[in-house]
Amino acid sequence: MQLHEETKKRIDNLCRKEPRNVILYGPKGLGKRAQAMYLAGAWIGVEVEKLDIHPDFLLLEPQDGILRSEQAELIRHKAEFCPEKKAVCIVDGAELMTPELQNKLLKVLEDAADLIAIIFVSAAPLLDTVMSRCVSVPFIPFGLNQLYVQEESSNEHIAAIMASDGCPGIYDKIIAEKSMDQLLTDFLSEFLNLQDAEGSIKLLSLTHSLREKDREYLPDALESWQLTAFLCLCKHLYWILSMRLNGLPGYEWFPDGKVQNLYSKEKAEQLYFAVTEAVELSKRKGRFNKNDFLGLLIKILPVK
Repeated sequence: MQLHEETKKRIDNLCRKEPRNVILYGPKGLGKRAQAMYLAGAWIGVEVEKLDIHPDFLLLEPQDGILRSEQAELIRHKAEFCPEKKAVCIVDGAELMTPELQNKLLKVLEDAADLIAIIFVSAAPLLDTVMSRCVSVPFIPFGLNQLYVQEESSNEHIAAIMASDGCPGIYDKIIAEKSMDQLLTDFLSEFLNLQDAEGSIKLLSLTHSLREKDREYLPDALESWQLTAFLCLCKHLYWILSMRLNGLPGYEWFPDGKVQNLYSKEKAEQLYFAVTEAVELSKRKGRFNKNDFLGLLIKILPVK
């Protein structure tokens, strides 16, 4: 997976330095875990494929969707092993650490810095007290233009590019799941060709598959990352719509449509901010409540 140029420079620079506590953070789908493994291999002096059998390496991952305080003991034990070189521990999914676990690790970060280097892989910044004891490397989304230029057949997957929010890993996941890619493509096509409020009914019917078996949440067929991707598509749609209503081009590769005749500048901007807020909410909640999602969908479409 390609990296943003600035991120790549920072990782390469860290590889040449003494192991230290690091946090790699940013949206999912940007290759943070792969770069953490690359950095750990460079520090320990072993190929990434052999890290899992190396005594100086430890990988912690969420269990049942959370990293628990007792897992801190594994890091303490690894630090007490006193290897010839520094041990390296990767904590993947670090945003799922409880505050208790983060506070427990503070002592390790402070007192065992000569024995072990911890690489946190996180979708969000951690507690300020943890962040201040680490070298921070933010992972930056490519941006839609760069992703459009670098991907082959990008004209066939414009909806996937927008839904990825500039994250190559999310883009790859979308086009790998043909039903998801098709749903987004059909939604985009129908949205662009809306001429009146009646057309929204067809758009809502495209999301019929979002109905689920249980009464509270959307279906397993559409996972939390897919819901966020769907919302990101809507976010970029309203950004482009707002730009064009103001006489600005937005993305030159984005096709024209009839839908802009249904919105005012003020309404398009209002809905852009509403969807942007929903994207952040979907990331925090993990999965969207059905009423949250369908309520937003009805709000952003010109339904009578």
